[in-house]
Parts: sequence; C-alpha cells; structure tokens
Amino acid sequence: MDEENKLPWVIGVIVVVLILTLLLLPPELLNIFPDKEDPIADAGPDITITFGERAILDGSASSDDKGITSFVWMVENGNETVFIHSESISFSFRGPGEYRAVLTVTDGAGKEATDEVVVVVLE
Repeated sequence: MDEENKLPWVIGVIVVVLILTLLLLPPELLNIFPDKEDPIADAGPDITITFGERAILDGSASSDDKGITSFVWMVENGNETVFIHSESISFSFRGPGEYRAVLTVTDGAGKEATDEVVVVVLE
C-alpha cells in the first residue's frame, strides 16, 4: 500500500476510534457544561388536615438547571421516621399533632437541597 492510499485508511480508523470512545464514555465525563447551580427543594406549603385524612406532600415545584434525579421524603410519624423515595406522596399520620416532613432533592451532579413542611393533624 503506497503513502497516498494509507491516509484515508488512517483517517477512517481515527474517526471510528473517536466515535467508539464517545459512545462508551459515561455521560458525566462528556459534559462540557458543568453543573454550577444548586438544586432548589420545594416541599410546598404547610398543611392542616383532620385526623383520618391523608396529607399530600408534593415536591414537584422543586427545580434544578440540569434536572433533579432523586426525591426523598423523611417523614416523622410519632416515634417512627419513614423514608419515601418519590416526588409526591400521600401519607396518613398516626394521630392528632404537629409533624414534620423534610424533602431532600439531588441533582445529576450529586448536589442536594432540602425543604421542610409542617403537617398539623387536627382531631
């Protein structure tokens, strides 16, 4: 093979190697626009319900410039703490009283933010 015929072949190999490299690398290594913004957790307004009703806890107003990858609610329910992985939940409390629920959101870069909602359960 003469020198003239080698050049297209070498260029072709380089292109194939670059394409395979881009396809096989994890997306976070290819991110040329780094995540500079922290996420914003929004657990919604405080809630008052009557005992027996379910409280709707909604974190859908949370935001991030690159997107939120995880929603975790930590709900105090008497002597018990419950962790629920969901954007929104429907929760029934043990009895009348004041309860706290903390929403933690995580973005694709692993940055976290939290917000708290107070649930008052009336008799």
